[in-house]
Amino acid sequence: MTNLHMIEIPDVIQRISHDLYYEVNANFFYELFVKFWSYHNQVSVCQCQPKEQCMLNFVFDTHMKAHRLVCAHTGSCDESIPELGPVAVGCPRIPLRSSSTLLKNMSSKTFIFIFESFLMMLCIFQGSEKEKCKQYCAYHYKYGLELNMQNNPVITKAIELDQLAEEFNDNDICTVHRDNDDTEHKRRTAGFMAVVSNCNVIIGWSESVRAEGMRRSMYQLLKILHFNGQLPSAAAYDSACTFVAYLKNQYGVSIKPSPYVDELINKKYCIDRFHRRNHVRPECKTILSCEYKENKQFFDNQNTQVCEQLFAHFTKIKSTLRSITWPYSNIFYCIIFHLRNCFHTKIYPDNPYLAKKSNIQPPVNILYPWTQVMVSYIRF
Repeated sequence: MTNLHMIEIPDVIQRISHDLYYEVNANFFYELFVKFWSYHNQVSVCQCQPKEQCMLNFVFDTHMKAHRLVCAHTGSCDESIPELGPVAVGCPRIPLRSSSTLLKNMSSKTFIFIFESFLMMLCIFQGSEKEKCKQYCAYHYKYGLELNMQNNPVITKAIELDQLAEEFNDNDICTVHRDNDDTEHKRRTAGFMAVVSNCNVIIGWSESVRAEGMRRSMYQLLKILHFNGQLPSAAAYDSACTFVAYLKNQYGVSIKPSPYVDELINKKYCIDRFHRRNHVRPECKTILSCEYKENKQFFDNQNTQVCEQLFAHFTKIKSTLRSITWPYSNIFYCIIFHLRNCFHTKIYPDNPYLAKKSNIQPPVNILYPWTQVMVSYIRF
């Protein structure tokens, strides 16, 4: 469906080749996905239902049952969204396994002490040291050794911005909440966040490495817009009241004004019908209701449970989803969501140059050949 003649996947035995290739090209594949499916209404052969109301609204939510083990390092930041500053997204890599060479070398170090008590203390230290390192990946295991790691100003700023989101959440009076941050040494993701249109097409997604919260949701929606994807004029969310309050409260504080932020603020928001019974505030039952007079044009006779229905299907394969590690998980979600969308829209997945024929712009991000990726890795 792309404008390219062929995308070459590394056909080699070494897993590191695949890992590097998928990691380097993650933005390319996601941008390709977002651009095509957020503009799928331009595709002439698309048969999504109902066709006349295609992309009328969207629903976003997080499927937490697809969680998997990840590195305990929470300081990995993304600075690609200028409106939010550095976002502490966490490290998506798998923690070290017990069979890891790093852990074996750590426990095989031999030191000779004269006194038996010193030797006993050393064994205890090595055991606790090894257990701490098992919570981290090969890139961040040194954090488990509690070495004198230099403070990174970017990480410090990201933590400060996260604390602002936490303070807002603590003061929010709604009865329904989403965690803004994880606990210390949390080793599981919060599943994946999906953005689904009312015509049952996934137009965006992302793994929630740290937690599901207002700042994380804002980050994912802005990322879609920065990839030149489009979002419908109305949205449903199970914590829409908190999300709207967060946007208005943090506008100009932790959220820098921009056309993309203004677009999100000006959208119509509602609490989806599946979760509205849990909300008790007056505004949750009025202006944030799907039945409110100003919202009816977007939500009347519309299915606001598309995310829940999607998650019910993927709950059946949650064991499989938990076993797929990053960066394989990134390309895996990209492929299965793409094929699912093709099924629901009756678009044949092997249709060449379909994006070009439908006037959908190609990705701005570059697709790096795996040979170039490997040469750069070996060189550095």
